[in-house]
Amino acid sequence: MLMVEDVQGMSTEEKQTVREQVEAAQKAYNALTEEQQIKVTGAKIFEELLAALEETSESAKIIDSGTFGKNDCLSWSLDENGVLIITGVEICQREVGMINLETLQMRYLGITYKDQIVEVVVSGGITSIPGGTFEDYTNLLKVTLSDKITALGSSAFRNCTSLKTINLPDNLRWISDGTFQNCRNLELTKLPSNLEGLGDSLGGCTFENCTKITSISLPASLRWVDEYTFRGCTGLETVELPGDLKGFCQKRNF
Repeated sequence: MLMVEDVQGMSTEEKQTVREQVEAAQKAYNALTEEQQIKVTGAKIFEELLAALEETSESAKIIDSGTFGKNDCLSWSLDENGVLIITGVEICQREVGMINLETLQMRYLGITYKDQIVEVVVSGGITSIPGGTFEDYTNLLKVTLSDKITALGSSAFRNCTSLKTINLPDNLRWISDGTFQNCRNLELTKLPSNLEGLGDSLGGCTFENCTKITSISLPASLRWVDEYTFRGCTGLETVELPGDLKGFCQKRNF
């Protein structure tokens, strides 16, 4: 069982995940009848955990926040340390396409805070990062994606030249053209076990000029690797290929 003292050593993304889980559990508890609630032991821990999460977050003051999407089902907050958290609820998965630079909120973020954002946490019911969402965020160092993410759009992180780490969840099925193009500090050794495609035949260049990648393992689930996917990856020494890969453009991938 999660205890209050466990909160102290958590990262920003871990706290966000725990907060969502605790709030969901508390909501379910509150929906019970009084008779049912009496039979539940340890319910007090909900309030204690939320209080602990709030206390440990006080050192990082929220400097701006907002909501967007249908019925404001998507929300974001930015703290003084440059950590941007974007959250969406399960029932609004159809609205994930709203998280891109064409929305007023993301346009506002890009114009106002692009240079201040060093970390991005995407959580909740969000299932994709549309094209160009974080393109040219040159000070972005770290990205944490929800395990529900299934697709990364074209140029989603293009020219994020400082980006060093990003978790690619196992549910990720597709990484599009130029998604990580020119992310020269990105360190990556393997791709998600269920990934089906790199690029979408409209230009490739998914990992072009990612010079810090020294080895990469391609999963057996992969069915398509577009041209120029690893072009300019001058540090790449080893590529582990699956036994059955269709559509591999051998002459232009490297």
